[in-house]
Amino acid sequence: EKKMYIVNDSATLNDRYRSNIIQNLKRSNVEVISLGAFDGCWSFVMVLFAFIFKPKDVITSNLKVNLIFLIFFWSSGLIIVNGLGRLSTNISFRRIIGLFLNINRRKKFFIQNYRDFRYFRRFFRSNIFWSPGSGGRRREFGVQNFHVIVSRSSKLSLQMDSLREAVEQVPRKNGIALVGVDTFTEDLSDLGVSLCGHVAQENIFSFGNSYIQLSGYGEGIPHALIDALVTDIEVHLTKKDFVQYGLNNLGFKFKLTGGKWGICKPFDYKIASKICYKEIANLILSDV
Repeated sequence: EKKMYIVNDSATLNDRYRSNIIQNLKRSNVEVISLGAFDGCWSFVMVLFAFIFKPKDVITSNLKVNLIFLIFFWSSGLIIVNGLGRLSTNISFRRIIGLFLNINRRKKFFIQNYRDFRYFRRFFRSNIFWSPGSGGRRREFGVQNFHVIVSRSSKLSLQMDSLREAVEQVPRKNGIALVGVDTFTEDLSDLGVSLCGHVAQENIFSFGNSYIQLSGYGEGIPHALIDALVTDIEVHLTKKDFVQYGLNNLGFKFKLTGGKWGICKPFDYKIASKICYKEIANLILSDV
């Protein structure tokens, strides 16, 4: 029986963000071994074993574990590049990553941030492919006339300028529901923001009927954004992010509503099918 090693910083991240790939492999009668490189000493040893002895059967994602796998430049394997995070604007770091891509000629790369994909494909190597996120799922959404934002405390501190800008420029509703944050260092009530804490993934849009995508973190392409587009709720984001995430290349349109912000529209089920979780899994696993 064929085995595949799905490696992340933590195995729980595989369950959260790579479940589509895991389910696809299992449907093909492939045994899936989910590993977290930093879940403990034994887990790290297992990861190194997979990198050294089973590299062609390895899929990694998340920056730290990707960097470790890139050190094994002579081996094959598949790497999903979520995004460069806070280092996305660091030219020196981007060049170092590009050089690692060049020497890892036997590996296959799926890059989720369209801006990064264009950069690396243009300046470094050709064995690079674009994957618009991990794939979205249609979610239930609320009837309340609220905007929904999905973030976490560590990200929100980098997104505060974007949040204040959104409050000023995005068409107003009764308020903003901030999902994924229990407490924050600043009082956000003056901005009309209510903290909703952590909820199950399928309920992230239950507090409102539209979604705001904040800037400032440097993600590949936010999972919640793809879910929102598949769900067909009103999506607000900046024109810069609309282009950076490659949504124009998927067929979505952008309508400016105020300042830098606009609505991603119109919705089309043919377009949504390109970014559903099953299609993204099929894309990534096409040669596995």
